[in-house]
Amino acid sequence: MSDSDVWFVNRQVGPQYSMLDKLEILWKKMGLNKIIKKNKRVFIKTHFGAYGNLMYMRPALLRKVVDLVKAQKGYPILVESAGLGYGAGLYGGRTTAAEYFRMAAANGYTIGTMGAPIVLLDGYWGTDTFSVPISGNHVKNVEVGMALRDADVIIVFTHFKGHGGTGMGGTLKNLGIGCVGKYSKAMMHGPQNPIVNAEECRGPECRKCIDVCPTRCITVDPKIEINFDRCVHCIHCVSVCRSEAQSKAITAEWGTDPIKSTETMIENALGVIDGIGRDRFYYFNVALDISETCDCAPFGPMALTPDLGIFASRDPVAIDTASIDLLNDAQPVTISACGDIQPGEDKLAIATPWPDPHTGKKTPTQCHLRQLDYAEELGIGTKKYKLRKADKRKPTIL
Repeated sequence: MSDSDVWFVNRQVGPQYSMLDKLEILWKKMGLNKIIKKNKRVFIKTHFGAYGNLMYMRPALLRKVVDLVKAQKGYPILVESAGLGYGAGLYGGRTTAAEYFRMAAANGYTIGTMGAPIVLLDGYWGTDTFSVPISGNHVKNVEVGMALRDADVIIVFTHFKGHGGTGMGGTLKNLGIGCVGKYSKAMMHGPQNPIVNAEECRGPECRKCIDVCPTRCITVDPKIEINFDRCVHCIHCVSVCRSEAQSKAITAEWGTDPIKSTETMIENALGVIDGIGRDRFYYFNVALDISETCDCAPFGPMALTPDLGIFASRDPVAIDTASIDLLNDAQPVTISACGDIQPGEDKLAIATPWPDPHTGKKTPTQCHLRQLDYAEELGIGTKKYKLRKADKRKPTIL
């Protein structure tokens, strides 16, 4: 496989030359100004962050993408998918459409601010999916968000950062977690089935688990039972049993093998791009506000390095590889999670350690590198890339 092009604009700006202008340069380098035609549906896949985390994707960047689509008379739609569990925090969680839209609005994402509709790919409950068979080592089917089928062009617009479970939250994660339903999210995070401890159940007077079960596969008569033939592994029941009922009648065993979780996520990504068609996808990594945690965390730690810039590519493996390489080359912020290492060292290995399941001691991991290796093994893309710096000339602003 030949080297893939990865376009890059750095963070250097001027009074009349902002990062939004530089984003427009990448747009043209990717050919999107010629590909998007009148009335074509352009899905812009991103993440709206969690309330309390100020290191998430900046809404102004997404509004710029929306405006670029509109300038070509395309039909832009911002899309995300539901998260696991049910409810959390001041503005709720991200696990139904109603919860997520309320929290997205608190973070600045509404149809008014974006100038485009916002849709959950996998529906209200996160269970509106279609199944894509793959030949994976961990999963044989990937449940892809049903709405993706309606897209003519898909722009995967990712906030590049660390991730506590898989080392890196980049384009591959935005595909392998962000574009799949709750079943495939659960397969990556570990739970195979909720664990029923009927003796802990409070009986019919509680019923909180029944109320949040999208398939109504739970009965409490007189104690809890789950019909696992209908269970979609949304983990709603586990969440409300713990947080609202203050009970352990339903629990889940979360993953303790970071490599397996990482590889499962990459298999999910394979199902997404093959189930939809690789030719529809265009990838951007926004390397600004780069912390070690996922945007889904309700806090935002110190940035690991100064802002880098924005990457763009047609290859999801190459763009994540380039993002890691430039992150490692950057000078670390001295009071960050990787502040005591030198430029060139592996920052995400240090900043995203995995706790030992027996001792709790955290040790450096390289799950982010396993993402790249396994994705290349599965034929998703190549780690070989040519970095093409695109910000030598000023753009013609719309």
